[in-house]
Amino acid sequence: MAHSVAYYQSYMGVHGDPTGVYGPNTRKLLEAQTSGRDRDHGRGHGRGHR
Repeated sequence: MAHSVAYYQSYMGVHGDPTGVYGPNTRKLLEAQTSGRDRDHGRGHGRGHR
């Protein structure tokens, strides 16, 4: 699990949480991406892409 979190942090440029630890910065970004609040700012997943 820690490897997956570390990969996500590296890919998304998460700073402030220890590598591989699901800390507050990692959580905030992941929740923003999955809640729909940040859908247009993801990597290639905005409006008009199907």
